[in-house]
Amino acid sequence: MSFPVSGHPAAATGRHDTVHVEEHGSLTQVTFRLAEGATLLSVGGRPTLHSALGEKLYALDPVTAFLARKLGTGASFAGLAGALVADGLSLDQAGRYVRRLLRQWSALGIAAAYLPKARLGARRPQALRIASLDAVLHFASAGVEARVLRAFAHLASGAPAASPRLSIEAFETNGLALVRCNGGGAAIVSRYEVAPLIKGLLTEHVLSLAPPDIAVHAACLSRGDRALLLTGSPGAGKTTLAVALSLAGFALASDDITLLDPAGRALGVAFAPAVKSGSWPLLSRLRPDLPEESVHLRSDGVRVRYLPPLAPIQAAGLEIGWIVNLRRTPGVGAGLEPLDPAGTLACLVGEAHSAAGAASLETLRMLIGVAEQARGFDLVYSDLDDGVRTLAAACA
Repeated sequence: MSFPVSGHPAAATGRHDTVHVEEHGSLTQVTFRLAEGATLLSVGGRPTLHSALGEKLYALDPVTAFLARKLGTGASFAGLAGALVADGLSLDQAGRYVRRLLRQWSALGIAAAYLPKARLGARRPQALRIASLDAVLHFASAGVEARVLRAFAHLASGAPAASPRLSIEAFETNGLALVRCNGGGAAIVSRYEVAPLIKGLLTEHVLSLAPPDIAVHAACLSRGDRALLLTGSPGAGKTTLAVALSLAGFALASDDITLLDPAGRALGVAFAPAVKSGSWPLLSRLRPDLPEESVHLRSDGVRVRYLPPLAPIQAAGLEIGWIVNLRRTPGVGAGLEPLDPAGTLACLVGEAHSAAGAASLETLRMLIGVAEQARGFDLVYSDLDDGVRTLAAACA
């Protein structure tokens, strides 16, 4: 049991609370409510929220219990903040507290924003094509569009599909950003979180369409007519190394997710590389344009910049020539340690995802075939340039 927000609202502060307020016409019609699957309960006389997301209970203090009851019947932002002003807070304190609570509860699956069904004066739609997914983005706020669209511009596909599988609308009002997927309840975030949220929605739908393909958490590059897959634990440097390799004669296909078709060919899911803040100084010398890109905030609190590809991303499925597991080790020179097919298969299976929930026998045989045909290595390295030189020589 945990407490989503406790203490007096006057104490509520947050790094991203003081965002520019951009009112957009009919967005004043936004209603904030408890999300589907969220229920207000009483446990031993204490107000408690249950969220179907993760099947968790959250105990509430008197202030959050009061606001939860208002969300139970639906309330505007002004109504929520005004109730706290009536209790003695300044308008600024009340606004900051309500923004923080709504964002936090939205992430926990407790609160959502509900907008009129009609699109709210959206600017021109942006059609996207990624893997087999057709999607369209609608922006009702110029500020959100300017921050977000650049991260996905390389996926633009011209005119929107007649019936896109995924329609995402992004709005901004009262210092909050609202992101609605296929007309449902809108997630409530800060403007810094919109692009990562949209990327997450796109990823979720790409993976749902993956059968009979298998998704692998791996960067994908190509050299000649063969693919190089980079696997490894979080923090191993897949994105950083993939970007550096793309400037050293490799063609980038993906920095994060790769699809394997039934024949074992690799196709990268072509998002712009998400460069974490720890890699900004390192990659800025290779891509001087990196510091000019907007900073975005992922749901795990990590700051990233999306780096637009310099060349068209490899779009065709390729036979896999190399599978390299990254083992970043401070203070060591770069070196490749060969893996046998069983070790290579372990790298693939450990990173694989099937939309069907479990790998079939046919899928397992495909992965075994990939592991047997590809050259597998552990790359032990510390210095980025050494890692690039070592892989470039191995894949020559």
